[in-house]
Amino acid sequence: MEQTYLAEEESNPGLKHQESRTETTKRRLKALIAHHSVLQLFDAFSHSSPPPNTKPAFTDALLTVYVEARLPSEAAELCSLVRSDGNFVSLSAFNVFLESLVNANQFDKTLKIFYEAVDCGVRVDKFSYGKVIQSVVKLGDLEKGFELMNGMKKCGIRANGFVYNVLIGGLCKEGRVGMPRSCSMKCRTEM
Repeated sequence: MEQTYLAEEESNPGLKHQESRTETTKRRLKALIAHHSVLQLFDAFSHSSPPPNTKPAFTDALLTVYVEARLPSEAAELCSLVRSDGNFVSLSAFNVFLESLVNANQFDKTLKIFYEAVDCGVRVDKFSYGKVIQSVVKLGDLEKGFELMNGMKKCGIRANGFVYNVLIGGLCKEGRVGMPRSCSMKCRTEM
């Protein structure tokens, strides 16, 4: 992989510069979040004269910085601000955020953010569904997990091993002995 990156770097000298600019931006944002609220940063960027099409990159970078700093409330506030501005963060930044919420055991917030994204028209993916299903199972609502998996299928997204393992684990935890086996068989036939 490193050789591929080096080959790309040789054929595209701007790649190294672009990556260092991204890291520089993240470093600067980390310094800013220590002294400014989410609203202050978002407003300052919105009211400045940013180059065209840089707002999504800025909000994604800022969201990533909040996630890395383990500040999920601030990340959620940023998502709300971006949404109220008529936009949404990229799917990759959104998925990183969902994962951070699950890792912080903020399952209710994970569900809320997921449904807000879907309501805004964001086309969530297999990873997003997996994290939300994991959240509802952790909250003890196994039936909701199966409903989400069916909704996932209706959207044309096939459940993966992670989703089935989460659901099977939930069935085992509830003591439904026969259900994990049938779920496991269903998993094998669909994958």
